[in-house]
Amino acid sequence: MATVLLLPPSEGKAPGGVGPPRDDAAGAFPALAPERATVRSAVRAALATGEVAAAALLGARGARLAQALGDWDHLEEAHTLPAAERYTGVVWAALDPGGLSPAARRRLRAWVVVPSGLWGLAAATDALPAYRLSMASRVPGLGPLAAWWRPRVTPLLAERAGGGWIIDMLPGAHRAA
Repeated sequence: MATVLLLPPSEGKAPGGVGPPRDDAAGAFPALAPERATVRSAVRAALATGEVAAAALLGARGARLAQALGDWDHLEEAHTLPAAERYTGVVWAALDPGGLSPAARRRLRAWVVVPSGLWGLAAATDALPAYRLSMASRVPGLGPLAAWWRPRVTPLLAERAGGGWIIDMLPGAHRAA
């Protein structure tokens, strides 16, 4: 039995990284590699239809849209950071992973799972490039990502918990997955 703490990703993400490029078959949930490739392909097809579609899909305009598109252009070769360092929103700032005691950092590494529109699920230690894609996004050909990911991530979360606790700290769109 294990404890799983579900935390949301953040819209804001730390730039850059020092780790090697993302490997979908590595990390805590390698079984999601084919689904991650499917999402990336569908998003790229939608982004190719123009700036209006890209702005709607990524929920960004102006400089933020330009940055998000640049991140998508270099997603496969971009340097990575562990998820706990990549995410910078209010939950992650309050958690302050870098300021945790060694025992609390071990629990963070063992317990925290992040539902993601792009990755499906990521552990706090999974290496992630900078990206923008909300679980609330509707991707042409896939529909709402929360509904698309639900049947794919639910059994993996149950397996990880092994009959233990799943503590859900998610907002609505992520909880729907």
